Amino acid sequence: MNLKIKLFSPAIIAIIALVSTSCSKDDKVPLDAALGTYKGSMTTYPPNSPLQIFDNTTVTVTSAGEGQLKVTPASNTKATARTFLVFTEDGGIYNSEDDSKGIFIYDDETDELIVNTSRTNPKETGFRFKGLKQPKFEPHQ
Repeated sequence: MNLKIKLFSPAIIAIIALVSTSCSKDDKVPLDAALGTYKGSMTTYPPNSPLQIFDNTTVTVTSAGEGQLKVTPASNTKATARTFLVFTEDGGIYNSEDDSKGIFIYDDETDELIVNTSRTNPKETGFRFKGLKQPKFEPHQ
């Protein structure tokens, strides 16, 4: 039995080392990865008005402090900006499932953003957005 343990110990140690150092979707995504402008479709739900659909609109994601990201819709949508407390997990950036402000999901692999807000006050215009991150514009030098 001792001989088997001596023979297999190096293999077991190598497997444990490989598994613990392998790259995976569990790698932390920096919150800065979600910053930028996204283009996609949005449905707004203004108070006391019918839904409005915007097929080609934008939202901008900016930092709003430690662990917080702010989603600001294009002004023509009249949707209310939201700030979410977020965390990184499984190759993405998310907010808590029980966040009363809604849902924030950023997938680092696809650069896709999904936001679905809840009205926290009756005068706000809530929205659903799904879109892709746009490349940064770099002016020619």
